[in-house]
Amino acid sequence: MLKKSWFIYLCLGLILVLALILRLYKIDIPLADHHSWRQADTAAVARNFVKEGLDFFHPRIDNLATLRPGTLNDERYFFVEPPFYQAIVAGFYRLFGVKESLARLVSIFFSLGAMIFLFLLVSRLVNRWVGLLSAFFMAVLPYSIFYSRVIMPEPMMLFASLGMLWFFWLWLEKQKNGFYFWVMIFIAWALLMKVFPLFLLLPMFYLLWQKYGWRFIKEKKLWLLLLTVLPLLAWRFWIGRFPEGIPTNIWLFNEGGIRFRPAFFRWIFAE
Repeated sequence: MLKKSWFIYLCLGLILVLALILRLYKIDIPLADHHSWRQADTAAVARNFVKEGLDFFHPRIDNLATLRPGTLNDERYFFVEPPFYQAIVAGFYRLFGVKESLARLVSIFFSLGAMIFLFLLVSRLVNRWVGLLSAFFMAVLPYSIFYSRVIMPEPMMLFASLGMLWFFWLWLEKQKNGFYFWVMIFIAWALLMKVFPLFLLLPMFYLLWQKYGWRFIKEKKLWLLLLTVLPLLAWRFWIGRFPEGIPTNIWLFNEGGIRFRPAFFRWIFAE
């Protein structure tokens, strides 16, 4: 049994090495790929944390462009999610100099961590071999490779979201306070990065229902998990004071019609 476990984790390690190698290809390319405008703003916030000081609650970009019609953004504010990612990148910038490849490396390592969580989740849900297969496909799919090395917070969000699922599952099974602590950390972290992790509440509720049924209403610790929404609400309240620094969201609806056009696939496969 120990030999089999050793072989499984060796395979996982090889998959992670393969994933890293694939993502290092042209890691020093300019910020001219898809979503370059958002990547440039994210990179600018990290660089300005080095140039102007780490003002976490007032992230700034490099231009005075109007982010919202009818407002003047003369302070260069850029308020989206809390700049955890940019703060980490800024730390590496201070140590090794301002290089976009360092920012991409931060994204890559969060994506590798997400692969580990995916392996753990699928292994528990099905078996370890299927878990390895899941991690392998996440490692080699071109779409995954492209978006797991962008200078954006999505790789961090994916890491936090899968970590949220994993620790929630562990806590339900083992009922240990240490797991509960990490559940709260990862839920709050994931929700702060993006609102998309809210969709993962569905499988979490399924796991909850499997264990408790209607008895979940009486579980006080489950209700305490609602506190994990407070950091998100606090952040939204804070940035609401600076509407000029909050970008519009029309790009979410395929602004410019670029997705799945020839240029889109050229960015992914050729450049």
